[in-house]
Amino acid sequence: MKSCPKCGKEKEVGEFYKSSSTKSGYSSWCQACDREKGKRYRAEHLDKNKLRAKTYNVVCREKCAEKLRRWRERNRDKTNAYSRIMRETNPVYNYSQQLKCRLYKALRDERYPNRPLMEYLEISTVQKFREYLLTTFFNRYGRYPSTGEAVEIDHIIPTHTATSLEDVDRLNRVSNLQLLTRIDNQKKGSKHVT
Repeated sequence: MKSCPKCGKEKEVGEFYKSSSTKSGYSSWCQACDREKGKRYRAEHLDKNKLRAKTYNVVCREKCAEKLRRWRERNRDKTNAYSRIMRETNPVYNYSQQLKCRLYKALRDERYPNRPLMEYLEISTVQKFREYLLTTFFNRYGRYPSTGEAVEIDHIIPTHTATSLEDVDRLNRVSNLQLLTRIDNQKKGSKHVT
């Protein structure tokens, strides 16, 4: 048994966090009091913690991306179930996902017969679409992407802002698409940056 000086209760040793810096090998406060102290600190220092998290995400972007990728691999069932529920219950999300899949298939495989998609995007061929994207990249960076450089197609106005199927159509037009480096796209996130 060990006594917590914060709440004054006698508790089992298992209800204290381990600590190598104390003589007993356990924290002086019990886990419940320690958690309460942590909650209070986080509430009082919300802005500081947000800034720290934002800085960490920028500095350790690759590490965070790898961690997220591993989590998604381990929890594939959860992510698939969430996506399935969203597709079944949210027609806007479903339509947006279908368009995204068709677009990436068309860009990956020149032979992918998707004339309706090209007409939908208001552009004649996949090659013209690629040229348009390279132009947006050049206009932004003053150069074309180098071989092996990670680039991503970005929606200038994010698709998650769509509230109707008409909005999804409008946001997936060529005029709302641009090519960005992966790092710039991650920095932009789901914000509309003008």
